[in-house]
Amino acid sequence: MAFESANRIGLPNDYPRFLAMVGNGGAGPFYGLARLNAYGRDLSRPFPLTTATDALADEKLERLPECCDEYPGILELCHQGCAIYSYLVVNGTAHGTIWDAREDFYPTELTFGVWYRRWLERALRVLDNEGWFRDCAWV
Repeated sequence: MAFESANRIGLPNDYPRFLAMVGNGGAGPFYGLARLNAYGRDLSRPFPLTTATDALADEKLERLPECCDEYPGILELCHQGCAIYSYLVVNGTAHGTIWDAREDFYPTELTFGVWYRRWLERALRVLDNEGWFRDCAWV
């Protein structure tokens, strides 16, 4: 994939398959999925975290970037509202996992495929409870 070559990374296997089969951005958790190249971030350097930042010692925190925008090795997947974002790690020890962040970063322990499927299953359960959707001839 050209994006991987240009950024000197390897995307987790489930994410390029999703891009090819479903699409680049659009329907997804919270305010929807961001496009793959929507944010200019250094992906060639590893994401520095392996544990939630609120569990780190002060001296380790001082060596980390002050702002979420400065963390390398992650793709912004979606905005959850209230300055909370979900990220996919594409470089580093936590490669292939989703992290949520506002002031602190938290690992979800989920891959992209599992994360997206959980959202989709919840969304479908909500729609199943909506009479107008259940009664649609195209469903």
